[in-house]
Amino acid sequence: MSNNYFNALDKYPFFNGLSQDEIKTFYPIIQIRQYKTDEQIIHEGNTGDFMFLLLEGEVEISQALTYPLTEGGGDTREKTFIRLTHENHPFIGEMSLIQPQIPRSANVKAQKPCVIGIIKNGDLEKLVLKHPHIGVIIMRNIACKLANDLRTANQNVLKLTTALSLIMDQ
Repeated sequence: MSNNYFNALDKYPFFNGLSQDEIKTFYPIIQIRQYKTDEQIIHEGNTGDFMFLLLEGEVEISQALTYPLTEGGGDTREKTFIRLTHENHPFIGEMSLIQPQIPRSANVKAQKPCVIGIIKNGDLEKLVLKHPHIGVIIMRNIACKLANDLRTANQNVLKLTTALSLIMDQ
């Protein structure tokens, strides 16, 4: 991994509360991958065993608008929820670190050429077994992100139900 990417890791909320030396323990487990524009990084519905740091580029996160009613068929429309750039210092796919057997909840696609740093579930488990203090901090950071995402989802559901209620009242 490029030293430029190493130097920026402390800006990612995933590493909040860790010292530079503690962050360095992640260097050996971060795998670098590159994606071209429009290349899919994560597929909704697939299981996964990694999360990633967006080190360079821009991604779009979307979800299917409907549940498939039949195998392989149905409505394939998607709703884009957010576009993120490396300047946002996002980490994405963190739920798979906690529950790798659960299907992914969204699609992630490169909108520009991307460089990502992958952290696999098994590698993270080995690291935190050696350094439990780091594990506690990382789990707190993941919990904070999930709590923020849940608050946003709750606000979106409230807006949607309000809009639906207003339409039904007419």
